[in-house]
Amino acid sequence: MGDRGNIVVIDNEQKVFLYAHWKGCDLPDIAQRALNRGRGRWNDPAYLTRIIFCDMIGNDLKGESGYGISPFIQDNEYPLLVVNCDKQEVYAEAIGRFEIRGEGKSYSFEDFSKLQDASWRVYASSFRFAS
Repeated sequence: MGDRGNIVVIDNEQKVFLYAHWKGCDLPDIAQRALNRGRGRWNDPAYLTRIIFCDMIGNDLKGESGYGISPFIQDNEYPLLVVNCDKQEVYAEAIGRFEIRGEGKSYSFEDFSKLQDASWRVYASSFRFAS
């Protein structure tokens, strides 16, 4: 059991998956907080990725479980939350049991950082469960 999710950071078309075992539902809020805190690093994907991961793990610096970094997706219960550094956009990407209705919505880093409600509710109208 858990609340598993992944933030995917894209840089030069390469992907890094940041995995959270217990905070899947909070990933949009975490990404928003990290983008605001890392505003000066929006053009520096390596540093921005670290800032996002640090906001994910919080004070759990020495934990042996709960978080991970991988070149491929880990266990997941939500759409992927994509932080595309190449385009400076944030969007959700359907995988597994999720399908996209239409295009889905993307936000510039600037617009995403200013959302009043950066949660999965923002994307709810774009996704449905596959049958």
